[in-house]
Amino acid sequence: MSDVPLFDFIDYIQSYTGREKLLRIHHMVTKGLLEEEDELVALQMAFEELTNGTPKWRLQTDYKFLEIISNLINGRLGQQYIATPEILKRMESLYIEELDKRNYRLRYAMKWARDEEEEAKNQCRMENPEKRKVMESLRHQLGRYQYHSGHLEEAFDTLSKLPVCILLVISALHCRKFEEVCILSIKLDTYAPKLDDGDDRKAIHFKSLCARGLANMARGHYYAAAVLFAHMIKFYVKWSTYTFELFAWEDIILYCTWCGLATMPREELEDIAKHMGSQLVGDQFQHLIREYLGGRFDRCLEFMVTHSKPKALLDIYLHEHVNALGKLIEDKLIVEPEAAPTDD
Repeated sequence: MSDVPLFDFIDYIQSYTGREKLLRIHHMVTKGLLEEEDELVALQMAFEELTNGTPKWRLQTDYKFLEIISNLINGRLGQQYIATPEILKRMESLYIEELDKRNYRLRYAMKWARDEEEEAKNQCRMENPEKRKVMESLRHQLGRYQYHSGHLEEAFDTLSKLPVCILLVISALHCRKFEEVCILSIKLDTYAPKLDDGDDRKAIHFKSLCARGLANMARGHYYAAAVLFAHMIKFYVKWSTYTFELFAWEDIILYCTWCGLATMPREELEDIAKHMGSQLVGDQFQHLIREYLGGRFDRCLEFMVTHSKPKALLDIYLHEHVNALGKLIEDKLIVEPEAAPTDD
């Protein structure tokens, strides 16, 4: 069992939905970050999402993930939480059947669009854009189906044939194509895609920053990640109503705390603290920055280890960088002159 203190697991996991919730549950269970009671609750939650999720196609066809969760439960929740070979085979058949239907509709729409393109060329007229839009919409729906069914590489291949959209970026992240994520997320800022339901230009810009920050952190480019996360925090009022599928606002603050303290010079940290002063966001970040800027390095490190590190280990994206970032922070504090003791 890890040294992560007890916390409200239900409250934590409810910040996430869909595949992201499942991935975080899997991370916490396989890394031994939950007490046994919470672990069983988490696995039960994941099993039910994979067998009773709505809409039907979004999670109920991810038979590979269901098998993993069933194996982790290992019979501890009774017969109803065992994915038998029959259940898995039925789910696989449902996936293939639905996939065939979607591919058939897409092929028909592609032929329809090609015929329109050829006809418009022969008649020296403008092509009817509606037919191409139908084809692109069906391809996007196919990519969504593949993504939510756990076929991430296939989803990436499908979506890469479209104008860049946020789901393509997310698929690339899950496939660990981090360099491509950075390139694609910049393209997102060039124009607002038409295939992401409910996303306006500002939301797309926010999500592109999130994705680029996460990709830079994953590649070990901690300063670049810190700059992006700090930008979002500094303009919290502007972005506060927006969300990103892979993490919550509290996670952005956590990433900025670790990456920023590890790599940012004092002047940049002071600038962040100044912009955050009047905003009710990032209490932990502000506390650590105050301790650091005040030269109270021992207290800064103690707070990092006792309060921030356990949360960092829980996070599916940050946990593998905790040791490297912690070492950078320690080395940074060693070479800086410590302030004289204060009374506060």
